[in-house]
Amino acid sequence: MKKIIKLFNCILVAAAALSIISLIMSPTLKVSVAYTVTPAQLAEALPKTDSSESEDVDVTEVIGEEGITLELSLSADPKFLLSCIGSDSTTAIEQNFIDPNAKNIAQSLRKPLNGIGRGMLKYMFTKFYISSYEKAIDEVKAEDDARSAAEIRNQAGLTDKFLQRYAEDLLLATDKKGATVTSVNDISFENLVDGTSKFNNANVGVVLPVPDETRRADSHDLTKEMLDTIGMVQSDGESLYPLTLVMDAMLSELFREATKKEGDPEPELTIEQKAAQLNDVLIKFLKSMIPAGSYSTIAMIMKITFFSLVAFVAIWALFLVFTLLRTFIARVKIWTLTGPIFWILGLVQIILGVVLTGIISLALSSNILSSMGGAPTSEASDVINNLKITITTATFVPSIILLIMIPAMIVYAVLVHKYKSGIRSNSVEVEN
Repeated sequence: MKKIIKLFNCILVAAAALSIISLIMSPTLKVSVAYTVTPAQLAEALPKTDSSESEDVDVTEVIGEEGITLELSLSADPKFLLSCIGSDSTTAIEQNFIDPNAKNIAQSLRKPLNGIGRGMLKYMFTKFYISSYEKAIDEVKAEDDARSAAEIRNQAGLTDKFLQRYAEDLLLATDKKGATVTSVNDISFENLVDGTSKFNNANVGVVLPVPDETRRADSHDLTKEMLDTIGMVQSDGESLYPLTLVMDAMLSELFREATKKEGDPEPELTIEQKAAQLNDVLIKFLKSMIPAGSYSTIAMIMKITFFSLVAFVAIWALFLVFTLLRTFIARVKIWTLTGPIFWILGLVQIILGVVLTGIISLALSSNILSSMGGAPTSEASDVINNLKITITTATFVPSIILLIMIPAMIVYAVLVHKYKSGIRSNSVEVEN
């Protein structure tokens, strides 16, 4: 029985150590946001061009009918909590919470958005090759040939999967420093010639003409239209913006919609200007999520949270130390004093975590729209409706451990009682 009790004590020590690590290492407060970009929103964020090719872009082929979910998180660390104690509330919140989190959001969203951009380009390039070959097949195949152009193309080995390789070549061409419409089109034209050769060598009963310089010029115009659809063509009509810059501009436009008020002017901004304003737009978006006039209240909550955190770490540390002492020095009496203190602060720990989470959840859900100032546009409402917010605190793991420990400590008390009863019974028998 004594060995079982010592094993139980070791488990309690491990639980206490895990709680301390969680309280110190985990973000004090973390707000996780899942933002679903719908096909309609993505299409709206795309640069508006006069390109006829842009009308054929189906963004659902790139991100699916349900859209794509972008995930980001906002974290409040101990540095922020300390700044709320020693600084002005507005300064503390804006400099140590909003500004660094705006940069983290931009970093976390760049990768998935660049993936969307590359997916759109690959989709358009693949469609371009499919259309080019099928149009050429229709022009030269015999009238009595019952096969469709798509069937003949696939029989010759120019399947969608194969043509995606050509599309990837064009993606690599857009990545090169100093890329232009002409440099990308050169690769496009080389692939058209290579594909035509492959087609003719397949002997499928149709022979395609080898693309000539006239076809190269036509291909140049189509390549420019496709690149212009996603906003990569600069004002000179030849130079290309880097895809990362274009995606930063698109991200800026998406979050600009979330903070736009009814009647706000629509500024005419270039790609460079939109991308350069990304951080400012994200800061404005984060500020819109904080109810107006609540900075001092938030700072006060953070102060209480900081001192509570210190108390929680201290009581878990005491629990760890006294459990160790109780394991190896069974007659330590101070444990009887720390027991009630531990459970009282443990209960406060759970309550604080739940209350803090509840306050922030209610504030966000009830004030995001109103904090925009008046009725938001329908586009802004769509953006907000696609936000899913989850809030966790550093007390989450310790609270779970504490809830598990409640029944465990009951079992522990029973074991200790049986052990002591056994000792007393043996002592009585010896005296008799």
